[in-house]
Amino acid sequence: MNRLVLLLSQEFNYDKIIVPDCGPFYSRSLGISSTKIETADWDPSVTWIVDNRMTEKELQIILQVISKKKQTKFLILPPNSVLHLKSQVCTTSAF
Repeated sequence: MNRLVLLLSQEFNYDKIIVPDCGPFYSRSLGISSTKIETADWDPSVTWIVDNRMTEKELQIILQVISKKKQTKFLILPPNSVLHLKSQVCTTSAF
């Protein structure tokens, strides 16, 4: 089974959020790990969940990885969405 990892922005300061509903706080609440984009190893056995706080520059890096590593799986969260995990099955809902 694929491991899930939340891919975090290097630019966004997650320490300044008021509620723990994003970034490393969110991944801990889901029971999955997280890493910043600059330290990602792009392991193809991982499903990379892309945090929606990425900069344009960071999204370009992700698009390059997608084009070069066809076996690597990504879930890109749209703005104002919530990730639901149930037995390692991902669904999203917008609010």
